[in-house]
This record gives sequence, C-alpha cells and structure tokens, in this order.
Amino acid sequence: MLPTNSGQKTFDNEDDLFDRLENYCSSGYIPMHMPGHKRNTQLIDTGNPYGIDITEIDGFDNLHHPDGFLKEAQERAAQYYDAAKTWYLVSGSSIGLMSAILGVTSRHDTVLVARNCHISVYNAIYENELNPQYIYPKFVDNLWISSGILSNDVEKALKNCVKNEKGSGKVGAVIITSPTYEGNVSDIRAIADVVHKYGVPLIVDEAHGAHFKYSEKFPQSALGLGADVVVQSLHKTLPSLTQTALLHVGREAVNKKRLIADIDRYLNMFQSTSPSYILMGSINRCIRLMNSERGRAVMDNYTKELEKLRRRLEKLRVIKLAKSDDISKLVIYTEDGCLQGKQLYDILLKRYRIQLEMASLRYVIAMTGPGDTKEYYDRFYDALCEIDKELAGRSGTSDIGSSETVNISRPVIKMNLYDAVNCEDKESVEYHDACGRVSASTVCIYPPGIPLVCPGEVINRNMIDTVDNAFRDGLDVMGLEGLEAGLCGAAPDERKIVKILCLR
Repeated sequence: MLPTNSGQKTFDNEDDLFDRLENYCSSGYIPMHMPGHKRNTQLIDTGNPYGIDITEIDGFDNLHHPDGFLKEAQERAAQYYDAAKTWYLVSGSSIGLMSAILGVTSRHDTVLVARNCHISVYNAIYENELNPQYIYPKFVDNLWISSGILSNDVEKALKNCVKNEKGSGKVGAVIITSPTYEGNVSDIRAIADVVHKYGVPLIVDEAHGAHFKYSEKFPQSALGLGADVVVQSLHKTLPSLTQTALLHVGREAVNKKRLIADIDRYLNMFQSTSPSYILMGSINRCIRLMNSERGRAVMDNYTKELEKLRRRLEKLRVIKLAKSDDISKLVIYTEDGCLQGKQLYDILLKRYRIQLEMASLRYVIAMTGPGDTKEYYDRFYDALCEIDKELAGRSGTSDIGSSETVNISRPVIKMNLYDAVNCEDKESVEYHDACGRVSASTVCIYPPGIPLVCPGEVINRNMIDTVDNAFRDGLDVMGLEGLEAGLCGAAPDERKIVKILCLR
C-alpha cells in the first residue's frame, strides 16, 4: 500500500484545468475576445484532440525539415497569400517576430521601432543587443488610443540614423505594429517606399490582421503593400486554435533569398522540436476554409452582422463606439467618462456574463470574429443598451482627467537595453521614489503589453502616474516587485512595498 501524507495536497482533490474549461464554456458566457473561432464547433470541428495527437511519424513530415505534406501545405499557403515564403507557427506570432528580427538584423544594429510594439519585439532587441530608436504613434483624441505610424516620422528617423551610423551601427530593420490592438493601421505602402529607399527591410507585426485578406470591408494586408516580412496570428481573428500563426516573406522583399534562409534558421532554434500536429492541422484547416466558397460565405455573413451591430451601437446615447480602421474591433467608452474602462468591463462580465478582450483606463475592447453568432451580438447590444439607459439617467462625470490616461511616455535612453539587463549593480527602489533613476526592468500594463519604460531608460513622472492610475482602476501591471500583495485599488501609502529594479 502506498504511503499517504494527510498534510499534503493530493491529485485526487486538485482542481482540474479541463474541468474548469468545460464548466466555464458551458456556463453561458459570451466570448467577445480571441480566439476568432469563438468556440463555435460548427465552424470547424476537429473532434477529441487526444484521439489524433501524434509526433513526427512516417507519412506526416517534419516541420523543421519539411519535404512532404507540410512542405506542400506551407507552399500552398504562400500561394494563397501571394508570399515568397510562408511558415506555420505553433508558438504564436511572438516566435515569428523574434525569428524575423534576429534573422534580418546583425548584432549591435540600430533598429527603428514603433514604441507601441509587442513585448516580443523588445525581447528580440535584447537577444541581438540591438540599439532601438523609437518612433511614436499619434493618438486619437483624449482616449489615448494609438493610431498609425506616419511615413514622415519614419523618414526623419531614418535620416537621423544614417547620419549617426558610425556611432550606433547600421540600420538593420524598421519594425511597426499594424493594426494596433484597437484596430488602427499605418500607411504601409508609404512607409515601405520610404524604408526601401534606404535599402532597409520593413517588418510588420500584423498579428491582429490575419482576417484582412478575406473581406474588402477590412483594410488591406501589409503583405500586399510592400512589407518585407509580415507576421499574422490566425488564432486572434480567424477560426484557428490558440498559438497558431503565420510568418510571411514578401515576393519583393529586400535580400529575399538570404532573408528566408536566416529566418528559417532562427525558427528552427525557437520553435518546439515536437510541434503539435493538432495546431498544425488547425492552421491547415483554417486556411482551407478561408479560401473556399464556404469560407467566403462565412465572412460575408460575419461582416454583414458586424456592420448591423456597429450601426446599432452608434445610436446609443452615453456609451460610444470609437472609430477604428478595422471594423472587427469594437472599442467602447462612455462619452462623459462616467464609467472607467475597468468598471464597464466588470459590469458586462458580472451582470451579463459577457467576457471582453481587455480594459484600459478609458475604454474596453470587444473582439469579434467569424465564429460569432447572432445571439452573441444581440446579447452584447442588449447589455450595452440597458447600461446606456441607466447612465443616461445619471448626472455628473467621473474624476478621470485628461492627464489620467495610459500615455506612452518618451523616456530618455541612458544605456543599451542589453547592457542594462545584464548590469550587476542594481537595487530595488520604491516606485514612487524612482523618478530620475535608470530602470533595469520592463514595466507595462497588460494587455496590451506596450512598455512604459524599458531597461536602460530613465523613469519619469509620466510612468509613475500611469502606474498609479492602473492600480487605481484594477489593471494588471507587469515588471514591478511586490505585486503579489494584491494592490489594485490600494491607497498610495499602501503601495510603498511596490518596487522597481533600478541601476545604482
């Protein structure tokens, strides 16, 4: 008989993740968030994954050295997307972005980076000891929703980098995010024309735009607008399983042959040597569906219902729908600031069982997808309509001032990111007292994960104020020490245990 210890937890009474998932998904919550399949098994049904889970066996090829089915499948995907090369990604867009950046650049290169890029871009900057020069997006009114990057700003930054090339290294790449989390795009054609004048490759994080190709109602994909490398998360906006993504190299890419070989080398380093055939099958089936007559019908119905929903939302009195280039993103806020983003998020979740994608200080994001049903949209609208009527009967506004926003600060760079991370002379400082200190941490509000400050940058008052506002409104802040104490909404004097790692 096996010995037991009554003082220890056993697997018999342990909370089971599969049980939690099944209970949650059968409890009536509306998924206004990714993934794009929205748990709609009528769209794509793959059955029980345990029954078809395999490894690299005869007849099923090898993702790292494909010469059979997977080679043909990726070549077909490249034809569908009019790319020179397309790779299946089973570790999300993050692995694609890192492989692309490391494949394109050399160690110590300068890279022009949109400051609102994903954290994976900053990880690649660290890995290759790159010197980032930031391009800042413009913002949409007082909501501080970032819009696109301007080609004029890219050209100014490139001219400045070329002028200082001897001191900071050659420009290895320009990296931007388009669309943004909120659905705003940059003028990729204009940016690509500027970048290519300097012989520099353009990498576009199009993680939130995998659906663009499949309807004229959406913006055009960066792949057809001159971008050299484009990364797309199928799972975010299309019917594919979480973690699935694609990496494309454009047909007219700068140094295309070398680019493909170098990116492939890094993908082989970073992707699992045991890639899931379930995930690869999901990519394959998703692409087949989206390029079929049935897929076109699905997208036609989806965009038709989406446009109806947007027209209904535009008629609400207090609750407002922000404009965005990508109509699939529903960015919702209250006109007079009577509800903060997290308050609206919580009301929809707790009262109406509607799970949104994210909450910011001033707004929330609901993500739509081809897996949505009419019931989802009806319940979402009815909930917002009811809240809108309640708010219309109230007087007064919240205390959110124009300065209390999630602003992208412009910190001064004092040290290379790689050197700052690896510097041994560090100390933890109460974050309220850290203004003027050089950070050794990346601090961001997640989602969306855009850094407020990176290692090697000087912490400024803007960052501290933004963190204060995030704590007050219950948003998740990453990169600080002491957050395990559960300080969301705590008074300032109770937050003194929250610290940030700084250089001495």
